[in-house]
Amino acid sequence: MLYVAVSLVLTGIVPYTKLNVPAPVAFALDRIGIPWGGALVSVGALLGITSVLLVLLFGQTRIIFAMSRDGLLPATFRKVHPVFRTPVNVTLLVGLITAVISSLLPLGSVAELVNIGTLAAFIIVSAGVIMLRHTRPPRCPGPSVFRSFR
Repeated sequence: MLYVAVSLVLTGIVPYTKLNVPAPVAFALDRIGIPWGGALVSVGALLGITSVLLVLLFGQTRIIFAMSRDGLLPATFRKVHPVFRTPVNVTLLVGLITAVISSLLPLGSVAELVNIGTLAAFIIVSAGVIMLRHTRPPRCPGPSVFRSFR
């Protein structure tokens, strides 16, 4: 609903044929004489992308750490910092790989890769849950356990 409302407002400000730009909200605000608003929206979008990338980096380090702890990856990724209790080697590796990729590719490509990676992760987890439901059914006897509590 919010997306539709913003689209309606934007097409009321600027003809839709001119909104085929990378930052349509900032463009529309610039066109109506509010350049500080366009700059504010651009800074907000940049901060939003940055925060999402940081959260994904933290998640990736934890996934690799857990896989290493389970024996699926080398033991070097299990190393935890003695003071901060964070996975040191994994954080450095993921940070280095991310820095190299983001310095070599344009922002649009990085955003597409992040979206594709997130979608792939959700698909893999969903498929894993379905597979586990068939190979290892739940050990809980089901809703009949709660009948005695009524």
